[in-house]
Amino acid sequence: MMKNLFFLFSVGLVITTMSCSKDKKRFIEDNRKDILNAFADEDSVEADGKSFITIRAKISKDADKKTVKFSTNKGRLIDSSLTYTTDAAMENDVLIAKAFLTPGLEAAENVIVNVSVPEVSERIGVRFVNAFPDAVQIESTVATVQNTIGATVPLNIYLIRKTGIPSLHQKVRFRVLKQDGSEMMGDLRGIDPAGSNDKGLITATYILEDSTYSGKLKIISIADGKQQQVYDTVTIFITK
Repeated sequence: MMKNLFFLFSVGLVITTMSCSKDKKRFIEDNRKDILNAFADEDSVEADGKSFITIRAKISKDADKKTVKFSTNKGRLIDSSLTYTTDAAMENDVLIAKAFLTPGLEAAENVIVNVSVPEVSERIGVRFVNAFPDAVQIESTVATVQNTIGATVPLNIYLIRKTGIPSLHQKVRFRVLKQDGSEMMGDLRGIDPAGSNDKGLITATYILEDSTYSGKLKIISIADGKQQQVYDTVTIFITK
């Protein structure tokens, strides 16, 4: 008799537990947006290593636990980490948790931020887009060279942004002009085919192939900006 009663009690307990579990799952599915509503303030950010997107998580004011976890597959969150956990706080009568997603210098599609609270999570997709330079600056360590074939002019080209650093792999083009505006015979070597590095720098060497010209030589570097081309000029004097 006691065994039967214990069996019936055990079965009843299992059924009750299963019913409660189903009710909890149903409640979560029906109220998912009230439990957690995550969103980004922008769908893209320039990959300059400094700009950022704010990720916000609105959670229920009745939540027992106010801890929100953020994680990303690219870029970095607060503390230069792929994950960040914080407690939500009241903001204009809304319980909000925030994280800041900062890209590196690589443009990237399909950047995913996962936002979660106990039992509920959301995925947010954003993009890291190319951060173009706002300006270019060309310099050389020499001011004069002799007009001999093979003479070299080392060049440093700096790509500059008002915020952060231009994304990796920016390219520049060159024009080399005599004083009268005509093209100078020469060759540009040593340019990394991958483009600019993580300092926004491109190095090159100009090799003279004309031994008859003397006078001013203008070396112009040109890069694509966000809305228009940007350029700068360095002047070298060719002497006899």
